[in-house]
Amino acid sequence: MSKIPARTELSLWLKQFFLINLVIYFIIGLAYLFHMPLVNDSYSRIFILFGYFGQLGILYFLLFIPIGLLMLFYPRFYLVVLTTVVLVFIQLIIIIDVFVFSTFSFHLNIILLKAIFSIHMVEFLGLDGWQTLMAYSLALIVIAIEVCLAMFLWKKRRDKTLKIKIWMVLVFLLVCQLFSQVLYAYAYAMGKEQTLQNSRIFPVYSGVQANHFMMNHHIVSQQEIIEHSHKNVDIAATKYLHYPLHKIHSQHIKHPPNILIIGIDAWREDTMRPNIVPHIYAYSKHASRFYNHYSGGNCTLAGLYTLYYGIPSLYWNATSVPPVFFNILHQYHYHYGVYFSAGMTYPPFYKNVFSSVKGIPLTIPGSEPYITDNNITNDGLKFLNATKKSKKPFFMFLFYNSAHSPSVPPNYKKPFLPIQNMGYEDANNHTNPVPMFNYYKDGLHYDDGLINKILLKVKALHLAKNTIVIITTDHGQEYNDNHKNYWGHSSNFTQYQTHIPLIIYWPGHKSEQIHYKTSHYDVMPTLLQDVFKVKNPTSDYSIGHNLFAHKPWKILPMGSYSYQGLIAPPYIYRFYPMGVTAVYNMHAKLQLNFPVQAGALRQYLIWASMYSR
Repeated sequence: MSKIPARTELSLWLKQFFLINLVIYFIIGLAYLFHMPLVNDSYSRIFILFGYFGQLGILYFLLFIPIGLLMLFYPRFYLVVLTTVVLVFIQLIIIIDVFVFSTFSFHLNIILLKAIFSIHMVEFLGLDGWQTLMAYSLALIVIAIEVCLAMFLWKKRRDKTLKIKIWMVLVFLLVCQLFSQVLYAYAYAMGKEQTLQNSRIFPVYSGVQANHFMMNHHIVSQQEIIEHSHKNVDIAATKYLHYPLHKIHSQHIKHPPNILIIGIDAWREDTMRPNIVPHIYAYSKHASRFYNHYSGGNCTLAGLYTLYYGIPSLYWNATSVPPVFFNILHQYHYHYGVYFSAGMTYPPFYKNVFSSVKGIPLTIPGSEPYITDNNITNDGLKFLNATKKSKKPFFMFLFYNSAHSPSVPPNYKKPFLPIQNMGYEDANNHTNPVPMFNYYKDGLHYDDGLINKILLKVKALHLAKNTIVIITTDHGQEYNDNHKNYWGHSSNFTQYQTHIPLIIYWPGHKSEQIHYKTSHYDVMPTLLQDVFKVKNPTSDYSIGHNLFAHKPWKILPMGSYSYQGLIAPPYIYRFYPMGVTAVYNMHAKLQLNFPVQAGALRQYLIWASMYSR
């Protein structure tokens, strides 16, 4: 019998070792299926089947490609050792990810892996002594199994009885992945929320969206997409969001106050100045002002979601139930006036935050922000006048837009000059920010005058003695303050995009100047506890606490449109889809070397999972 060449021996061993480990890998991966909500439709079952083989299989192949290429071009025995090490790593990674996902409903990323494979592993995973011993024992067992399997197969390396071809397995997995993506795209268009939500059980899974393609090829119609999008998540989504954690219990109050919340979109804290917003600044002298207040994100979606729900905006896609705050207001039969200058269709707050409030105008007439801002002011004044005819309390929310998209009337006497109406996309690191910043401040100054009309009307109607007034925003606005070519918002979590004003006038409360760090997560817990006497622990409906409890935030979860984050001084984390993570300092400079903040990361995972089923 002729001797088998070394390359062939290595290839035979690699093939057998690879395929046997693939089977082991899929067996471990079955654990993901035990941590998803009950699936009761055939479409989701089919998607899970193909997604399971496609996503897990492709990830396995991607981790193994470098070994295969080395074996092909540089066949040496040391590759047997290297392959064994790689397989040990792969199997340990999936075991750890299954544990993390089952505990936190969150998959691993690079930063979390760094925390686990460090001296902080026990702290990060929250293991006690016995669990730590079991974890290390399991790792040793995996290593022993892989080494024994590698040695056994090396002795059998001349055995050609295994007829399965690697390329056949790869084709099968690619077909599964492709079909799962087709199923996801159709589910996205048709509002099959169970399918969309179940995709989260697969590590780094990112489903495609192909609405335009399917409309162009007459697979679905635009009308079907619109109809199904308006269904939103409804009952299906509530299976994934556990909010509130328990039934809310509150003490009945005889005379609930009116609540007026006024927001100026994109209002950064350092512009809360008497020359920029003179009327609001004067008003704040008789109210409580929070100097170190932060939003829950750097965009409108995250800012208003965290304000009203008090939980991180990473739960947005699973949210179809209204905030606890509105459920309480409904019990007292509040009248509602909700007016968004820029409209409520994007982000679609009418689907979650204000889903239980009827009769909200989705759009406001007007071609420019200064026009729509004036219109919502008039709407607000009419609403306040109408309250004289009713003995019921009211809730009103006004959200202005002339700073976010700088806009003032042509004849408006602009206090800040020179100005430049320039798109942020046209700015660069060498652009002079002053003219753009001036125009932004002019927009704030204009809105300040409109808001003053509302405040004066409240006073004129003798409503001030029973009306809580909250003046704030959704996020800040940057003008290259970090000198990293960041303009506008939704691009980083530094102070310029997240540090915002908060003023609260509360009848019967003394005015205060509060300098400890507070956040939007705290606003609703304060109202629910101090106004409506909610008896539940705050954690049942919010990660925040009472604004007046003197509990400063040390770390803050943040949200944006396409990624999430964590402010954990002296670092800021950004968590992107597909497990990609980046770490920056407090001035948006990328950090390549940084110590592991295991405690902060563990707390983030707790927040990210505490309202998941």
